[in-house]
Amino acid sequence: MTTPGSRLHNLNYEIGFHNKKFKTPFPRRQDMPLVTVEMLPGRSTETKEKMAKAIADVMVEVGGGSREHCWVVFRETTGDNWAIGGDLLSSDAFKEKVNAYKARVQKG
Repeated sequence: MTTPGSRLHNLNYEIGFHNKKFKTPFPRRQDMPLVTVEMLPGRSTETKEKMAKAIADVMVEVGGGSREHCWVVFRETTGDNWAIGGDLLSSDAFKEKVNAYKARVQKG
């Protein structure tokens, strides 16, 4: 049971663990890591599998614990919902900044 309002409680509701029909192979322990990866959409399932395994390996190697209790959540956020420096990634203003950066890098 989790405390209402806690990060774990909110996550449980976000991904559906409050539904008694949803079962996981490993019950989540509060003392084990949950890694959230926020990224733009487009990576394949195979790529996400490789990322999840690599993240779990590093968490066990550096943080200790067991691989089975390391959870990784991928959140894919579109450019319409992501901004850097006040410009949405899907905006023309952001594209201009990216093009200017590429031009600077090419010049050396």
